Amino acid sequence: YLGAAVARRPERMFIALAGFGKLSFVALVVSLWVAGRLPARAAMAASPDLIFGMLFLGWTFASRDPG
Repeated sequence: YLGAAVARRPERMFIALAGFGKLSFVALVVSLWVAGRLPARAAMAASPDLIFGMLFLGWTFASRDPG
């Protein structure tokens, strides 16, 4: 993330991969919570990743080139 911020040029592929990674982590935590292997607190702790994952992917799809 620091490299992308320092470059001052948004790398769409990096941001998309980060978004998918964050959403994958949330899916893993929630599935383990549903299976009873993690407490509800762990699922709640993953909620910022859900928010950032959606923001990253939303930005990625909103900033597509029209061509």
